Amino acid sequence: MSKLVQTATLLFTLLTCSIAAAELSDDSLDALMQLSGINQQVTEIPGGVVAGMQQSMQQGGHISQEQLDKIEQAILKSFQPAAISGTIADELKDALSEAEAQQLLKWFRSDLGKKITAAEEEASSPAAYQEKLAHAESLLSDEQRVQLARRIDRLVNLTDMTLEFQKGTAIAVFNSLSRAMNPGQPVNSEAFEAKLAENEAAMQQQIEQMVTLSILYNYRNISMDEMNKYMAFLEQPATRKFNDNAINGMKLAIHRSVNEMADSMAMIFTAKK
Repeated sequence: MSKLVQTATLLFTLLTCSIAAAELSDDSLDALMQLSGINQQVTEIPGGVVAGMQQSMQQGGHISQEQLDKIEQAILKSFQPAAISGTIADELKDALSEAEAQQLLKWFRSDLGKKITAAEEEASSPAAYQEKLAHAESLLSDEQRVQLARRIDRLVNLTDMTLEFQKGTAIAVFNSLSRAMNPGQPVNSEAFEAKLAENEAAMQQQIEQMVTLSILYNYRNISMDEMNKYMAFLEQPATRKFNDNAINGMKLAIHRSVNEMADSMAMIFTAKK
């Protein structure tokens, strides 16, 4: 009888381990992408890039309305939400087990999980940007929430990701313009990258301030007790794996989009009038 018990125990253990390590199902992956708010937030990326580029171009000097229109078209073509979501989903598919997905889905389906995701989705719209700036002084005056926002930033690496995105975009545009203006010649971006490195500390400080403000704005209607529960969720291993791989997927997708956009912009700026 003891031999039978041992065999049954061994089989149960093997079965349990097999279930725990089961491959993430497509249904669970789709639910994660939807309930976490990734799909909704990704749809806002093209509009956000367009708004940022228009503001930058208008402040930076002379540019025709025709060029602005072409740049907008290039951005919308390069930053396809479906492609970005697909790349993120691929990263999550390779990284998460079904058991980890179910743990995450339990949070996202909870009342607090839904409340926080809804707040993040609302704050990701381009229309929310001006409101965030309008309330910057009052939001940044709450030191307790500022410290919490910076903990979230460090945990999810938002400042580092944004800095990497801005540097990558600048280098991609520089390289594309250089190739377009000097066809057949090798691109030498060392001096340009050195200039970026000189300004990196200031860039990082500005980005960190804006990321802090964004986090404060995102969760302005979430109580501190609820935020502490959210922090506990963010610190769980499955959540960190989820966030790390979602960000990796985002970086891959954005890198491709930026390179495509940069090539299009180079053709726009070097086109003969």
